[in-house]
Amino acid sequence: MKRRDVIKLTSLAFGFAASGTAVTALLSGCNVEPQEDFQAGFFSARQTKTLSRLADIIFPKTDSPSASEVGVIEFIDGLYNEAENAESKDIFAKGMDAFYAAAKETLGKDFNEADPAAQTDFVKKIDAAAFNDGLGTEEEDEEKRTALSRFWRKFKSNVTFAYFSSEQVAKEVLVYAPPSGVGPFEGCTDLQATTGGKAWAVT
Repeated sequence: MKRRDVIKLTSLAFGFAASGTAVTALLSGCNVEPQEDFQAGFFSARQTKTLSRLADIIFPKTDSPSASEVGVIEFIDGLYNEAENAESKDIFAKGMDAFYAAAKETLGKDFNEADPAAQTDFVKKIDAAAFNDGLGTEEEDEEKRTALSRFWRKFKSNVTFAYFSSEQVAKEVLVYAPPSGVGPFEGCTDLQATTGGKAWAVT
């Protein structure tokens, strides 16, 4: 299966995963798009480099654009800078500290200084720990998780949401149809016949 096909399936599977804050930010006009000479408003320079790399591990460039190419980190930075509450920011800060500590212990150096293969292997380990911990999705389950797992689960959710909300992915990977007013409704149509097998972009 090509990565483009995997992305189509992922877009359907993760359609419910975005936080309410992320959805509200997008609906309020916070676009997901790359910015030239981007200067983060919330993330430090070190965090920006780390998070950009993490986003590209989740969605690397292949036959589709990478996460950093479509402005995922710019969107998430704006989310924390303008929309997230103090508790969420605190969870992020503690999670980043835990991430750097775990990376240093595992890799023997700062995450940003490790080679790409080692970075990817490390991320696979924290991803498995965060999503296979036997806990559910209720608030009390979330509070039982480690700071690293809480950080990673939310970051991955935000990256996935932002990636599929970007104009470039919507138009190049999914099927984008802008609102066109009142028109005929065609329910239960065959996706292969209608779009060539591509998932629809949410508009």
